[in-house]
Amino acid sequence: MKSFLPYQIWYGLMVIIPLILFNNCGKGFRRDNSFVLSETFELPSLYYDDGNWPEVQCPTTQEKIRIAVTQGQLDAEENKIVNFDDHNQNNKIIAHNLRRRWIANSENLAVTIHNQCFLEGKSTSFLALPVANLTPEATYTTFRLPVNEAIWGEELYREAINDPCVVSVSLDEDIPVSQVAGPPPNDPRYPEQNYLRRINHAFVYSYAYNQFNGIKIDVPVAVVDTGVDINHPDLNSMILRDQNGNLVTLNGMNSSNNPNDVTDSGFHGTHVSGIIAAQGNNGIGISGVGGRGIKLIPIKASNDGNTLSLSAILNGIRWAVDRGARVINLSLGGSVRNEDFLNAIRYAESKGVLVIAAAGNEGRELNSNYTIYPAMFTTEVSNMLTVGSLDASSGNRSNFSNYSSTYVDLFAPGSDGSSGILSTVPVRDGSYASRLGGQPINGTSMAAPVVSAAAALVIGLAESRGFPISHNQVKLFFEKAALRPFRGLEKVDKVLDLWRLLETVALDSNLSLLSQLPPSEMRGRLAFEQQSSSIGLPAGRDVEISVKKSADSSILAKYQWFKNGQPIAGGTGPTLKLKNLSLEDKGIYVNRTYHGKTIIQSSYIKINVAKCP
Repeated sequence: MKSFLPYQIWYGLMVIIPLILFNNCGKGFRRDNSFVLSETFELPSLYYDDGNWPEVQCPTTQEKIRIAVTQGQLDAEENKIVNFDDHNQNNKIIAHNLRRRWIANSENLAVTIHNQCFLEGKSTSFLALPVANLTPEATYTTFRLPVNEAIWGEELYREAINDPCVVSVSLDEDIPVSQVAGPPPNDPRYPEQNYLRRINHAFVYSYAYNQFNGIKIDVPVAVVDTGVDINHPDLNSMILRDQNGNLVTLNGMNSSNNPNDVTDSGFHGTHVSGIIAAQGNNGIGISGVGGRGIKLIPIKASNDGNTLSLSAILNGIRWAVDRGARVINLSLGGSVRNEDFLNAIRYAESKGVLVIAAAGNEGRELNSNYTIYPAMFTTEVSNMLTVGSLDASSGNRSNFSNYSSTYVDLFAPGSDGSSGILSTVPVRDGSYASRLGGQPINGTSMAAPVVSAAAALVIGLAESRGFPISHNQVKLFFEKAALRPFRGLEKVDKVLDLWRLLETVALDSNLSLLSQLPPSEMRGRLAFEQQSSSIGLPAGRDVEISVKKSADSSILAKYQWFKNGQPIAGGTGPTLKLKNLSLEDKGIYVNRTYHGKTIIQSSYIKINVAKCP
């Protein structure tokens, strides 16, 4: 018995120890549909090759012919959408309604040119000759071209097609601003800002900027409008400056020898700017919805203070995007659809910039019989919110506000009974006003900047907590937070509540605005609902692989794609686009998505690439 017991113990240890080792190592080699991880788990391998690769099916000759014919048909379309990232002379928009009519000598054209092409002296037509205030570092310039002598549209079309520097031509028009002239910061006039009470601003202000996990960055917001009084005491310090200390402003009207002179041609732009970013808690005047945490980029697109030039609007949008704007406010609108306008917004979309538009002030339902643009572009792009007006006193839809269950995304205060919306106006007009000329200042023009500022605060809060945020994610937060029924319509609409909005962003990272826990304690909820499968493709094709979080996952997340275990530069979104595949693109792709201390990893996605005859 004495010799048997040690042998029995030894035998048992030989069985148990390998089991323990195998159990520990197993954590690093899970291979199912996705990996849910935290700081307590070992990360699975980013690269695992089991030798099984998807087969590549080469297209037949007939398939190749069909593909070529389809592409040819697309190229023959008259009104293609301009790809602003790939300029060439075959990729243009010439407004269709210009080709079969005379353009009179009393009309103006909006001409967009490719700057580098023009600077290299490649322009061949009269269309680009009058260009002024061209910014060399920008990609495009849109300018107004007066028609001095009547011209047949087909001739104009040929001129544009044959000039490699001309990107688009359309009629320039004057678009009315969407403003109605009719029936706890320490700022002394803050109590008069009833519209801020309506969105729960006072409760938000102190918590949004708390030192533990609040907003710590400034978000650039562009205001395309009538200009701004840059010397206004509540606005001067809120205007964006470049690294040399110069104000980042643009006069798009060529009405001054100084392209940075944005002196307000009326009061509208200064009023809108104050709603967004009048400096809060400075002991003077009012507070904007931001109050701090926002930097304005003023763009002047008007000479008369009542209408805005289309060419200046379009050029201003792209100019603002190129200078880092994250949000663009468009308190303006017209009844005519313009493809150039849509493409300027699409350019902003391609750069991740959110556009906020006013719904208009005719008290009508937006539909195919009654149109307002750019408001109705909201269904065609992913980077827009269209805003209707509610009354700050009653909480009902303002009687002048347009509405639509399709085209109006949410409502914000744009009127206040008979009092009007109090905000900044040029110093020459008294510095602050809710009424001018005896009329209250109301409109969807006043509602849109409330939402522009709220969007900037969402961006500021998310990115202060370490999360790059897309325009799609900003819109998701508005959708998730604006759930109160709206009493002014039969249908349920969405109304801005700033506290609910920012608290929704904060809780997405498990840290309330009231919490004093540091951002290092963030733990999100992450799970994949869908992810791409492995695929075999011929060289030269394009492919997208993607992951999609489940509906109950946190909105904020950081994405990183890996190929064969190495991070892919620029692969920081839920979708990875691979263009013109080559043999070098063959590999094993994996996505890791992060939220604070929570990480999930996708399954292995194998992309096999082969040359086809």
